[in-house]
Amino acid sequence: MIEVQDRRAHTLEPLIERHILPGSHIISDGWASCANISNIAHGIYMHSVVNHSLHFVDPQDENIHTQNIENMWMRAKCKLKWQFGTSR
Repeated sequence: MIEVQDRRAHTLEPLIERHILPGSHIISDGWASCANISNIAHGIYMHSVVNHSLHFVDPQDENIHTQNIENMWMRAKCKLKWQFGTSR
């Protein structure tokens, strides 16, 4: 996890290239800033989208979901609350 200034494509795409290995399969929730992931650096990433307004796990492929990142974020927030006594 890294802190980012904002979630716009021009902020996220260089970070994806810097921190995610070429050939990785990136699964996002359909945020507009992620629409171009499969085209970064001439297509070095696979990209799948889970539309949470329709489902949380792709009905065609149970491996396409965002539950791992949601779980990691939940655990990080719990640790921060416990460690620093904050709700932010």
